[in-house]
Amino acid sequence: MNVPAQSIAMAMKRTPPLSLRGSREVHEEMARPPEDTPARRRMFERVRAMEALRERLAAEVSIPIEK
Repeated sequence: MNVPAQSIAMAMKRTPPLSLRGSREVHEEMARPPEDTPARRRMFERVRAMEALRERLAAEVSIPIEK
């Protein structure tokens, strides 16, 4: 597949740098722990359920699980 050079150049445009205020906001947000939202709790519950399922299935067929 031939992609025109112009398309590649457009896709690789650099984003403008953040202002000092914008950089500070991003840094402060990343420094805080994530919010405890219902969606986040549901996601972690699904992860725990899948981990338990994976362990049960591995035990049934005697496959060691790496953690």
